[in-house]
Amino acid sequence: NPTLRLLFAYETTRLARLVLNRNPQQFKRYSAVLHKARFYMEQTDGEFPNLPEVHYLLGETAALTNQIDKATEEYTTALKLDPSYVDAYNALGQLYQQTDRPQLALQTYIKAAKYAPTNGEIWQKLGLQFEKEGNLFEASSALQNAIKFQPNDIPSYIGLGRVFLNLRN
Repeated sequence: NPTLRLLFAYETTRLARLVLNRNPQQFKRYSAVLHKARFYMEQTDGEFPNLPEVHYLLGETAALTNQIDKATEEYTTALKLDPSYVDAYNALGQLYQQTDRPQLALQTYIKAAKYAPTNGEIWQKLGLQFEKEGNLFEASSALQNAIKFQPNDIPSYIGLGRVFLNLRN
């Protein structure tokens, strides 16, 4: 059942990313499960080749197993199929950040913010990327939007504080 395969792959990648962020040593346990999730997504892609969710999840499994080029390709395919797919923009932006391609990350987050202007997470990532690039006025504006849409997001407050301190100097 394609719906169950999608759900399995979504939950598997979500949990794997959570484990990777919290305890990288335990992440190795998820390797076989991620390969099974990828198999299910490839099977579903054969049946329904134009589902952006499938390509997003293939990108997630590739990113989690350090297949950067494959992940980039799958996220990009998901965005070609659905240019408003904010999760794919978010994942692609993170991938660009992790692989030291800050300008591409910035462009990706800017596009995402156009499609999801009330998404605090996108504004936070955009603001922090502007800060890294030294564009403090844009960083300030983006981080204020992040706080507006996610008032309990501590990293946005911390980032905004850093930006204000740097603007003052």
